[in-house]
Amino acid sequence: MSYCVHKYCKNLFRLDSYIPIILGVRRPKKLIGFESEIEFFHFVIKVDKESIVEQSIIPDSIVFFQSHREPISSNLAQKLSLNSNQEKTVFIGAGALGSKLLFHYARGGNFNLKAIDNDTFSPHNIVRHDLFMESSGKNKARAVIEKIKAFLDNGSTLEYHNGSIFNYDRAQLEGYNWLIDTSASLNVQNWLVNSGINIVPNRARAEIAYKGQLGFLYIEGENQNPRIDDLVNYAYFLGTNIEIVSEWLIIENKKQEGNDYDIVDIGIGCNSPTVIMANDSMSFHSSIFSKILNHESKRKKIKEKGFLNVSFISENGFDVNSKSFFVPPFDIFKCNNNSGWEIRLVPTVLEKMKLEAKKYKRHETGGIFIGICNYKTKTIQVFDTITAPPDSKHSPVYFYRGIENLPEQVEYIKEITGGMIGYIGEWHTHPMGLDSLSGVDEAAVEELKPLNDKYPIPTFISILSKEKYLPFVF
Repeated sequence: MSYCVHKYCKNLFRLDSYIPIILGVRRPKKLIGFESEIEFFHFVIKVDKESIVEQSIIPDSIVFFQSHREPISSNLAQKLSLNSNQEKTVFIGAGALGSKLLFHYARGGNFNLKAIDNDTFSPHNIVRHDLFMESSGKNKARAVIEKIKAFLDNGSTLEYHNGSIFNYDRAQLEGYNWLIDTSASLNVQNWLVNSGINIVPNRARAEIAYKGQLGFLYIEGENQNPRIDDLVNYAYFLGTNIEIVSEWLIIENKKQEGNDYDIVDIGIGCNSPTVIMANDSMSFHSSIFSKILNHESKRKKIKEKGFLNVSFISENGFDVNSKSFFVPPFDIFKCNNNSGWEIRLVPTVLEKMKLEAKKYKRHETGGIFIGICNYKTKTIQVFDTITAPPDSKHSPVYFYRGIENLPEQVEYIKEITGGMIGYIGEWHTHPMGLDSLSGVDEAAVEELKPLNDKYPIPTFISILSKEKYLPFVF
């Protein structure tokens, strides 16, 4: 000890300092809250000219007791957060929602993160963003990642890209296990669908709507089935039985009609000062998203299925709710007339059609499809079918669909989903085994096309034969 003090005094540039002293005591068991059975005691001795006599520190020098602080590490953060998610995750969007999720992940001990965003931090962003004014003018992705690096260990894998995802080198996504889209952009959603990107095996999208009252989290199924767009459009369909979703869709539909539409598609972004939403609402939904995503990093509960969570908080905060839906893989078909359209049916739809065919046996029957289409992705999603009305006519060689109460049912669905979900096509059976359109069917198509062009929707007609389901899109 005296040698150390002597060496310290000899090399001390100025004698107005503190000498740190650390003592380690081995305890019988590992200490609560620490990773070792060794307990450390920290002291500092105040040293000045009067404290040293004959190259020794005098006994009555002032000593201060110091608290023990462990440096933050992945293991410690995981332990303190009851979190085990270490999956490499790339975030598209480092805005208000993206920044909160990124910080949730980092504070939970997952430092294997990448943020992609080409936007800069503006002064109004501070209302909802997890960055502060010192980041004003900086790229959001870079600022968030640098903020995280400032409090994490040196072994972290933290990266950012300050450009657009649309021209990003996909090879840079190699090795990432999760992609989470928080961009609130329909263009990004369509890009995810059209790009066919499968380098990242697990993909999710999180967004907030209805002035912060509603939050939606979508997790794709295994092999992107159900896909992000399947789940987003399924959320619209939920307006048929979830009142708050219906209320939101109806109001947004009225805003479009009145040119007062201030959000992009379903999600709320953070790049416009006209967006109205409180930070606590954003934090409420982001916490639920983070909790689910971290818990399901290994897909323990959702397994191969798709997943949709709808969270709700009232404007006054008194009413809160969160409801989850496990969505099985869709039945997927390419149209038989090579028009490039893809048909994606909720499995219960085909089951319902087959039961109806079995009911009428050798007689033809049919109905209409309820769903939505997207011209940019050339996709038709079908969520339900309304079977043949009572005034329909059935025979072994023809089927004439009736209209009794049918327009009213379709109009009701369209109304409660804000015009998002409605009539999307026709189907009928060929119990005699014809695996193609008949002459009557082709004539019906020619009659339907000018009617559907007014909306506009493609003319979609399907045949259910003995062995096959055959969709046609014109």
